[in-house]
Amino acid sequence: MKTRCLAAAWILISCVAVAQGQTRLAIMTEEESPVWPERYGQEADLKLYPQDTPQQSIESVIKAMREADISYMLAHLVSPTEVDRKLKGDRDAFRKLAVKATPEKTKAMVTELQKLLDDGTWTMRRNLCWATVDGKRDLTLEKVGNRWFMHNTPVKRPEAISPASLESTP
Repeated sequence: MKTRCLAAAWILISCVAVAQGQTRLAIMTEEESPVWPERYGQEADLKLYPQDTPQQSIESVIKAMREADISYMLAHLVSPTEVDRKLKGDRDAFRKLAVKATPEKTKAMVTELQKLLDDGTWTMRRNLCWATVDGKRDLTLEKVGNRWFMHNTPVKRPEAISPASLESTP
């Protein structure tokens, strides 16, 4: 139920259309990843919204939602690959997308993200991090360059990696 609420909230916020069952996403390597000081007219503010760790990124997403700074969240805190795939650099489409996130729609998302921060288990492997609550994977984050970004759609762990080989952090 909570996983469905989280998924529904993301759909409302980012409107990223992903075919059912399609959970593998193109992941950039650090060598391929650019650093984005500005995206969709939004300047990066890493002091106000730090992204040094997955947890900091989620705290920044929560802060952006609470402060109704959805444009910043979409430009700098959600996976650039997913946002760009949906919007293709169109600033008008970006503005239309940002206004769809109302306080009512973001309240449930803030609650779920706070639960991940408070009670979640964080598993990291190279440039990916999975946050789970109650044994269910609820959220995936990706490190691009030196910043962590939240994925709208969960990224599956590679089948070749056994759970025992994953590094866990509290």
